[in-house]
Amino acid sequence: MKPRVSSSDQVIADTATGSSFTRFQVRFPFLRRDEQHHTKGGTGDHGKHADDSGISDHDEVLPHTQSVEGDESPPRADDAFQDDDGDFVVARPTSKDEYDVITIEHAMETHLPDVGLQVWLGSILLSNFILHEHQRFSGCVALELGGGTGLASIVMATIAKLVICTDIGEDVLNRCQRNILANAHLPTTKSGDMDSDDLLVKVRELDWLSPMLTTDKLKTFHWRQEDIGCFEDVDIILAGDVIYSNPLTDAFFHKLQDLMERGKPKTCFMALEKRLNFTLEDLDVTCKEYDHFRDWLRRLAADHRYSVSQLSGDIYQYVQCPLSKYLELWEIQGSPRL
Repeated sequence: MKPRVSSSDQVIADTATGSSFTRFQVRFPFLRRDEQHHTKGGTGDHGKHADDSGISDHDEVLPHTQSVEGDESPPRADDAFQDDDGDFVVARPTSKDEYDVITIEHAMETHLPDVGLQVWLGSILLSNFILHEHQRFSGCVALELGGGTGLASIVMATIAKLVICTDIGEDVLNRCQRNILANAHLPTTKSGDMDSDDLLVKVRELDWLSPMLTTDKLKTFHWRQEDIGCFEDVDIILAGDVIYSNPLTDAFFHKLQDLMERGKPKTCFMALEKRLNFTLEDLDVTCKEYDHFRDWLRRLAADHRYSVSQLSGDIYQYVQCPLSKYLELWEIQGSPRL
C-alpha cells in the first residue's frame, strides 16, 4: 500500500535501511513565536462541530491568553497540489521561523500487515485537531490505538499530562519509539533529562484481539504495573486511519467498548479517510469497509451509554501537509458500566 504523503524536498530516503524521514513543519498555537522553546501559553481559538453534530461549540477561554502579532491562519487542504504520481506535496510555509519541525521515520509503501510503518492522513488530521483544541486536551491522559509512527501521540504529548501510544509488531513499536526520541526537542510539560521510561509518550503493545495486556517482561514494550494505573486514568482515546478491514474494525470497536467501560468517562476521537474502490461484485464504486464502520457507529448511537457525533474537518493546518476531501473526524463519548 502506498501512502498519500510525499514531498521531493522534505522526504529524505535512507537506501540502507529502506526508511524515509519526513520533516513536518508545525505551528504550535499555544506558544509565542519568539518563545517557542521556552514558554507555554494559550489562545481562545477552538474547533467547531459539524452543524448536525448536536453539540455546541466550546465557550470557555483560558485566562491570560497571549496574542501573536501578525498571526496568519495556517493553510487549508485546498491549498494543496499533487505530483505526477497523484501524491500530495507537502505545503511549505512562507517563513520557517514561525514553525517548529517534527521529524517522522516511516516507510513510503508497505504490504497490508505493515501499514503501521506509514504516515496516514488520518493521523495528520488528528494532529491538527489536537492543536486546534489544545485547551480541551490540556492535562489529559491520552491513549492512542493503532498509533503507527506515533505522529498524533507526539503532537498530543505537547499538551497532555501523559500519552500512551499503542500498536502491535516489534518493527512498528521500535520505529514509533525512535520517532518519539527524535522529537524530544518539542515543547512539553516535562523538563530535564528524560529516558525511555520518563517520556511523556509511553509506547506499549496492545493487541485488539487479546483481552489481556502484555505484561511479559521479556518483551520490550510490555505493560509495567505503574502503566496499568495510568491505563485506568485515560480520558481521551485517539485513532487515526484504523478502518481498512472489517474483522479489524470489529476488533477495534470491541476493544473500544472494553476500554470505555473501565475507569474514567472517556471520549474517543477518530479520523479516517473514506477509500472508494470499484468492485466487480457491485459493478460500482463502493467502500464496504466504511459502510461497516458506519454500521458500528449506528449500533453505538443506539446504546444509551454512548454519544456519537461527526465533527467538522475544516480545521487550520498547524501540521503542514495538505489533506484529502474524503477525510472524516468523529467523536464517540462513553460512560463506564455501573
